[in-house]
Amino acid sequence: MKAVADCDVLSTFAKIDCLDLLYELFSEILMPYAVYVELKAAERCGFYFPDRVYGRVELTTLEGVELRYFRDYIQEHKIHYGEAEGLAIA
Repeated sequence: MKAVADCDVLSTFAKIDCLDLLYELFSEILMPYAVYVELKAAERCGFYFPDRVYGRVELTTLEGVELRYFRDYIQEHKIHYGEAEGLAIA
């Protein structure tokens, strides 16, 4: 089963160096582009845990109808881009 992970989940498991636990539950883990941007911001602040995510979790972007869902989520529900992208992809 695939999973679309947000920044909180990936950050938490990366900080404790246990991304493997997620792979025991899911065959594939996708990271929306907005989540990648959040991790890069943490990296620029001097954190090292994002390095544990890169290369392990597949980066994905919005395609087709997902873009419309994304726009709806950020306008109507006023949620963060990472969560909105994740919901649209899922």
